[in-house]
Amino acid sequence: HFDFFLPRVYRTVTAEGNDSISKMQTLSNKRHQAEKKAIIQALESTNGNKTKAALLLDITRSQLYEKLKRYDLL
Repeated sequence: HFDFFLPRVYRTVTAEGNDSISKMQTLSNKRHQAEKKAIIQALESTNGNKTKAALLLDITRSQLYEKLKRYDLL
């Protein structure tokens, strides 16, 4: 799709290249899992206080609520 932005060495798709793509998706999933775990831990450590949990996570309350919805934690 955006191959023209990539150096030529990355443009050739091989079996190894496809494996790299699946690893990137796995990395994204791992990031989401880690984020969800951090949110749960912050809520547990603040006895469910979302304002304090957001402060611990260094995000706004509205960002926390967006993430709570995304991860079905509401």
